[in-house]
Amino acid sequence: MIRIWILFIGILIALLLLPRSTTYQNTVEKPIGGIYSSLAAVVLNLFGYNLEKTEDTELSGPQFSMNVSKGCDAVAPMIMLITAITLYPSASIRKKFKGIAIGCALLFALNLLRIVSLYLIGIHANSWFDFFHVEFWQAIFIFIALLYFVNWIRN
Repeated sequence: MIRIWILFIGILIALLLLPRSTTYQNTVEKPIGGIYSSLAAVVLNLFGYNLEKTEDTELSGPQFSMNVSKGCDAVAPMIMLITAITLYPSASIRKKFKGIAIGCALLFALNLLRIVSLYLIGIHANSWFDFFHVEFWQAIFIFIALLYFVNWIRN
C-alpha cells in the first residue's frame, strides 16, 4: 500500500510539473484554452451574448471579457484522476481506460460549464466572480473528481 502511495505522489508531482514547460504551454495549454473559449463562445452566443474569441483564449463581449488561461483547463483534476485510476491495483486495463475516458469527458464538460457560468457571473454578479472562480469551482472539481473515482471503484 505504501508503494502505491509513493507512486501516486511521484507521478502526480511529475505530471503537475509538466505544465511548467514551454513545450507543454505551446502544444497543450494554449490549444486546450482555445477549444474551451471557442466552445464557451458558441454556447453563450446561442443565448444572445454576442461573444467574440478575440485571441487564442480570450472571450470578449460588450459587457465583459475574460481569458481562459493556465489553471482554467481542468488539466490538474484530470491528472489527479488519471493517476488515481491508473494506480488502482485491482482493476483491468480495459476498466481503467474506460474510467479515464469517461472521467476526463465529465471533467471537460464540467469545465465548460464552469467557464460559461464564470462569464455569466462576470456580467450579472461581478462582485462574486473571484469567489466562484477561485473557491467555489475549485471545491466542486475536487468533490466531483473524488466522487467519480469512488463510484468507479465501487462499480
